Amino acid sequence: MTHFLKCCITKNVFMSKLFWIIIVVICGALIPIQAGLNAAFKKVTHNGLLAGCWNTTLATIIFILALLTIKKPLPNIATLSTIPWWGYLGGVCGAFYVFTSLASAHKLGAILLIVCLTAGQMIGSVIIDHFGLIGYEIKSITIVKFIGILCVILGIYLIQK
Repeated sequence: MTHFLKCCITKNVFMSKLFWIIIVVICGALIPIQAGLNAAFKKVTHNGLLAGCWNTTLATIIFILALLTIKKPLPNIATLSTIPWWGYLGGVCGAFYVFTSLASAHKLGAILLIVCLTAGQMIGSVIIDHFGLIGYEIKSITIVKFIGILCVILGIYLIQK
């Protein structure tokens, strides 16, 4: 295993686009699992807020352990004060996602939940890229991207039938 890791690091496998595509696909596969796990927690406790709180508490613990393990220096207050105000709002998006998934997972089912989330992500991403919002490089919408979004919306219609 050590030899494998040395090979990966020296050949920049961890920096390759294919490596990250695979990791992101795996991460995407975990999204319906996360929604189902959170909904199961809610079903037993009859408390969606508690399920969401447990979700974010566990995530916070994992991030704290990662911070302690990686030992990367933390920024000082002067650096933190240069972050735009909206840079602190990622947790709001995460909380909205967890609440929405908790409320809708068992009503929609895994496939409809994910295709709806995917449609929202695609629409939001095209808008963000087109206007270069929140620090993204401008990438104009193309007819191909527009058709791709329409296909996902058509998928929502077909899946929910």
